[in-house]
Amino acid sequence: MSKYTSIGGYKDSQLLDRVKGLDTFTHIPKGAWCVVLRSEEDISNTYDDKLYFFRGEKFQSVMTCTSNSGSHYLKNPLNSKGAAIIASDTINYDSHKRGLHRGRMEAFRQVKPIYMYRDNNKDSKVDEVGKRYLENAYTNIHTNSYSRKTGILTWIVGKFSAGCVVVNNLTKYYDMIYSVDKNEYVSLCILKEF
Repeated sequence: MSKYTSIGGYKDSQLLDRVKGLDTFTHIPKGAWCVVLRSEEDISNTYDDKLYFFRGEKFQSVMTCTSNSGSHYLKNPLNSKGAAIIASDTINYDSHKRGLHRGRMEAFRQVKPIYMYRDNNKDSKVDEVGKRYLENAYTNIHTNSYSRKTGILTWIVGKFSAGCVVVNNLTKYYDMIYSVDKNEYVSLCILKEF
């Protein structure tokens, strides 16, 4: 899928089994939900993760993304506690709903507090260490273009992520977004690559 990610092809059953083994797991969401696999390589400023979109236990699509702050915001955090890093190996139920990111693009907006870390050592690597927070830092799920285009525009994150999950395949992203009703909650699960 990408020259920037080594994440292999996981079977639906592997992902679902991994989710079911999490401490935060209570049930498989009935509606739309996203499983993001965070690459163990963690190539700075690159779309090296994968987002798997499900409805209940039924797999819908997969696309490349980042679940990490871009290097700009790792070095220049928007919050004095540090850059937002969504905690991995955690499922956040009904955490997002369809809305606008920065008032300009269709997105799954964070509407409930989720678990995250704050990385404040100002290097270009993501660190999940220290205090774990439960907060709404508006870590949305969105794409990397404010204009409606198709295909993959870039593999460089730049300033498009200050902690959000950002998809770089616009075609697959909009197929996913428009398959979800505006009143429907979307759950988010970040997994470390396994």
